[in-house]
Amino acid sequence: MFLLIFGLAGLAVLLGLGTWQAYRLNWKQTVIAQIDARVDAGPVALPGEPDVTRDKYLAVAVTGQVLPDEVHVLVSKLRVGAGYLIIAAFETDDGRRILVDRGFTRTSNKNADRT
Repeated sequence: MFLLIFGLAGLAVLLGLGTWQAYRLNWKQTVIAQIDARVDAGPVALPGEPDVTRDKYLAVAVTGQVLPDEVHVLVSKLRVGAGYLIIAAFETDDGRRILVDRGFTRTSNKNADRT
């Protein structure tokens, strides 16, 4: 009798976890589709007052110059190894400053010229 109750409890846990994983997969695919749609859309002008929710993953087109200082964030990429994400300040022609993700570079290229 004990083994039957233990087995049924285990089955209930496994069914619950399976249902949760299916729900999570659906949620994740929806989020990825939303991100892909925003990233693939054509760039627009930088909003005057960006909103965290409304403008998430919004592609923008700006003109100006990348400022000289950078932030190097040490990360590791699968099948590539250690490297840095390069984050730089960008000043637009109208004087606004934004942060720009300049991408990943290997540790050996950390101080390479990025002009």
